[in-house]
Amino acid sequence: MIVPWLTGVAPILTPITAVCFCLIMVAGMINHTIKREYKMLPMLTAVLIVASLVAYYRFASINR
Repeated sequence: MIVPWLTGVAPILTPITAVCFCLIMVAGMINHTIKREYKMLPMLTAVLIVASLVAYYRFASINR
């Protein structure tokens, strides 16, 4: 997720990857909730928050 941003080659891929990762985390949260596996939800929520922050700030820095 961070390699394009660090190398400077196609840095737009970093926020796009973070958004896709957010979608995967939301799907995981739905799946674990349906199966009543609530122990995984805090970790999925933490990763969702971090990925959404990466997406937000990387998109904001590209638009400057």
